[in-house]
Amino acid sequence: MTRIRLGTLTLVLLALAAAAVLGLAATSSGSTASTAAAKRVAVKDNRFSPKAVSVSKGGKVTWVWKGSNDHNVTFTKAPKGASKHGSSTKSSGRFTRSFNKRGTYRYVCTIHAGMKGSVTAG
Repeated sequence: MTRIRLGTLTLVLLALAAAAVLGLAATSSGSTASTAAAKRVAVKDNRFSPKAVSVSKGGKVTWVWKGSNDHNVTFTKAPKGASKHGSSTKSSGRFTRSFNKRGTYRYVCTIHAGMKGSVTAG
């Protein structure tokens, strides 16, 4: 029968517990960062869904056309010094944009009155 010293066994168990905790922390922080950094907005017939999204500074938003009508994403307000670059008018496809300055960006579809949304970058 092999004898294991209690001190050695305790050190091995502590090392395994520490490795497990560090592994869980790395997994959860990695998935949270990627989830928080990218959002999607559906461009449906005459509405954006959701109307408002939040991303971290440097995060991206992708607008995905799901309806049959033509729409665009035209920024009407952006933080000082930020780009107001938006999409072309189209009836299908995607448009992705990064938000590198903190603040609220407001946008509309210039074809359909009342079709508006916002992105808050923090």
